[in-house]
Parts: sequence; C-alpha cells; structure tokens
Amino acid sequence: KIDGIELEATARLTDAFSMSGMLSYIDAKYTKYIGAGNIDVANLRVFQNTPKQTASIRANYDWDMAMLGNSGKLTLSSGLAFRGKTYQFETPTPILDQDSYKLWDASLVWSRSDNRVRVGLHGKNLNDARYKVAGYLFPTLGEGSTTAFYGNPRTYTLTLDYRF
Repeated sequence: KIDGIELEATARLTDAFSMSGMLSYIDAKYTKYIGAGNIDVANLRVFQNTPKQTASIRANYDWDMAMLGNSGKLTLSSGLAFRGKTYQFETPTPILDQDSYKLWDASLVWSRSDNRVRVGLHGKNLNDARYKVAGYLFPTLGEGSTTAFYGNPRTYTLTLDYRF
C-alpha cells in the first residue's frame, strides 16, 4: 500500500530573483509479504529506495553583466536537497541503510546574451555529506561480504560552453 503527496512550487519574485521548491511524503508499506514457510512477514519488510520524506529548495539571482565587450548576465544559484532514511533492500540492513542527509550545491555562471558562450564555477555537496547510494550484502561468501557505494564528496568544477 502506497500513499503520498508531493508539492512543487516555482516563483519569480522579481525580474532577477526566482525560487523553486519541492516537498514530498510517501507512506509505503507491505500489507502482505509471504516468506519461507508460508508466513506473512510484512511487518519485517520495508520498501527499498523509498524515503518517507524528500525536499529541495533552490534560489537564482541574475545580474546584467558585460564581459570582454559582450553583453550577458551573471547567475548565482544555490540549492539544498534533503532525503529521508533510505533502505537498500526490503529487509533492513543497518550497515547499508542510509540515514537522512542534506546536500548543498551552488553555481556562479556567466552567459553571453546570445547563450552561445557560458562560463561557470560549480560546487556540489558543499557541506561534504557522506552518504550511501547503493550497496550489496553477500552473507553466503565465507564470513560474509558487504560493499557500499557512496555519493561524490565535495566537488568543484569550472566549465566553459561554446554552442554553435
């Protein structure tokens, strides 16, 4: 049984400033889950990769700015995303399951007015959160084997786009 709601909004507060956001809640639970021995184990199972809450908010601000004799605009954007506790498998696995976390990203991008040239400085995961995105548990290999995959750490990039 899956019940939920998602709200999304975008607002242009001025010609230069805009914001967008999203909030979701999902209540996913098994009403019946027949396991070995024909026993209902629904109360011991969870939905994998289905956090109860997710949310994000993003803000953008634009300035008119000429650069090297070209008209254009400079855009500062920043966003914060939240993801609630996430289970990797339908059986809770504490060593692999991910507690809730937040990610903060920001960018500063100059775009020529014809959008053919863009230069950007971008920061991802600026709060340097450590979070798991996937994992495997192999209990039958010797004493068992566990592998977890993590999201990228704090990352900075500089981009140059030319469109023709």
